[in-house]
Amino acid sequence: MSVYSVDLVRGLSVAAYVMIERDGAGRRRLALDELYSEVYRDEPFVRVRDWRDGRVPVPDPKVTVGSNYCDVAAFHDTDADRLVLIAALDNLVKGAAGQAVQACNIRHGFADELGLSALPLYPA
Repeated sequence: MSVYSVDLVRGLSVAAYVMIERDGAGRRRLALDELYSEVYRDEPFVRVRDWRDGRVPVPDPKVTVGSNYCDVAAFHDTDADRLVLIAALDNLVKGAAGQAVQACNIRHGFADELGLSALPLYPA
């Protein structure tokens, strides 16, 4: 796992590299973007980024500043037979205060989004 330093006052980016074994057919592309989209479909504060999307192709902490969003992406690097998993969030909102509000909402039976629906400061 790697944590990257970013030129921001706040924000966090993390990446995990997972080596995988080839199957009997050799290299194959894993549809991780589809899997991530399925897993996080009902999570209001997780946005799955598509590396083919030119606007924000990979999770970028600048895009989450001021919001409770956690942006994630997953890639299959077929050349190195590894999975690359990346996430970015605002460490002051999702990483601290926003997460506490969301946990309180869940604990007391309120909607996850209550009090947390502010848009990021950076257009996404």
